[in-house]
Amino acid sequence: MRTVWALVAMMALAACSPGEQASATPDKSDAKANAPLPEDRLPEDSGPDAANRFLTSLTNPPQAGPWHPRDACIDQPGALEFREQLAAAVIARDTDALEALSAKDIVLDFGGGSGVGELKKRLGQADSGLWTALANLLPLGCAAGADGSLTMPWYFAQDIPLDDPYFGMMVKGVNVPVRAAPTADAKVIETISWDAIEVQSDPAAFAKVKLHDGRNGYIEAAKLRAIIDYRLIAERKDGAWKLTAFVAGD
Repeated sequence: MRTVWALVAMMALAACSPGEQASATPDKSDAKANAPLPEDRLPEDSGPDAANRFLTSLTNPPQAGPWHPRDACIDQPGALEFREQLAAAVIARDTDALEALSAKDIVLDFGGGSGVGELKKRLGQADSGLWTALANLLPLGCAAGADGSLTMPWYFAQDIPLDDPYFGMMVKGVNVPVRAAPTADAKVIETISWDAIEVQSDPAAFAKVKLHDGRNGYIEAAKLRAIIDYRLIAERKDGAWKLTAFVAGD
């Protein structure tokens, strides 16, 4: 029987370059489980307001689609400034700045990994992909919890109706083509904008997906993001916002 970690392995396969070989299914605590997709990279923006432009690149103006990125944290006191500081740290790959924004006991996985020391260690590993993972999720919006916490991406805090959420993928973009076959020149049978769907097979360049009307089609793997991919949780600690979790999986 497939498990959520089989899905994670699928996305790791999708991230491999043509010359790379995929190996065993990663452990739950593997920080590389949801490796960045080939199109993703750290932002190159700099200068005044770079952090704000980065944060709002997908939320302002609003995009089409039921689960498009949105900022529901704007009314939380100090939340925007905190997130801009976080974005600036990511743009600069500033480990010390990210440490200063994190709780000392920040949770990093579901296998017991935690703490700012471990965070700095993982960020320093050239093959971890964590800086890119942070860059991927920050523009995806922010949700404010009833308990006063912040969740990034916004959609992770939503009740997304899927038959099997463990195999849920977010379609990243507007009018993303769904094709009749797993090739770039295959007939387009549908277009999807920022919506959640389920993967039906291991994705390579294309993933077989199940549409809401029951039809199957194929979407470029680089346009999909696992619902359970990396997310950030922030809470107020002693009057200041701090990252309390940076995790992937479930």
